[in-house]
Amino acid sequence: MAKKKADTSVGLVVEMREIELRSVQMTLAGDSPLIVHNFSLKAQAQMLAKHCKVPWPKEAKLPALQYEAATYHIDDAGKELRCPASLEWIADSRVKDFMDAWTKHMNALSGRENPRYGFPAVAFKACAIRGAKSLGLVMADMRGAFHIPVEYVTLDGDRTMRSDMVRISHSTSDVRFRAEFQKWSTTFDVVFNASVISPTMIFNMFTTGGFSCGIGEWRPEKGGDYGRFHVQQ
Repeated sequence: MAKKKADTSVGLVVEMREIELRSVQMTLAGDSPLIVHNFSLKAQAQMLAKHCKVPWPKEAKLPALQYEAATYHIDDAGKELRCPASLEWIADSRVKDFMDAWTKHMNALSGRENPRYGFPAVAFKACAIRGAKSLGLVMADMRGAFHIPVEYVTLDGDRTMRSDMVRISHSTSDVRFRAEFQKWSTTFDVVFNASVISPTMIFNMFTTGGFSCGIGEWRPEKGGDYGRFHVQQ
């Protein structure tokens, strides 16, 4: 609906069009396992320490802590449970303080009762937008046509640890420990501009994106077969 507003300063009448916002609930079910790899605060700290010329002590690899750090731990409100350690400590050469706080936080996460795991909502939106391209829609237009109004969606499913050999450079490899959800699903709301797209278009974008693009590590978009999903009706 358009509203007219008089601009007395210049004697003009401005026609303001209201955005017709609607919401639809989306439930997605995994068709292949989902590999979750959060870019942990510790990894960021190690990068910063290198740039700041701050010595990083040699330490043993702890698979259990790397596994927890690779997971998105969220609270009941869908917010990530962030580590109290600060990257500013690295710039101040407080590496030991950082590691003590980080290790304590990871151990606390591993001991949580009824933990909740999440995944960035922007990854699902990006997947749907890639699906829009396959449907002949303009990706740039679709980016502003709908939003997922949470930072993280909740993953329903059992988490297990997996280890993979990854290549860091042409001459260096490493073993990474990450979280995997063999069977998973998620439910979240999508807010959309009804004057631009319809619920049917949204469902088709997510369906196509879930098949051709996927989410997480080793998804079809990156040459793998993980992280595929379909819209559950």
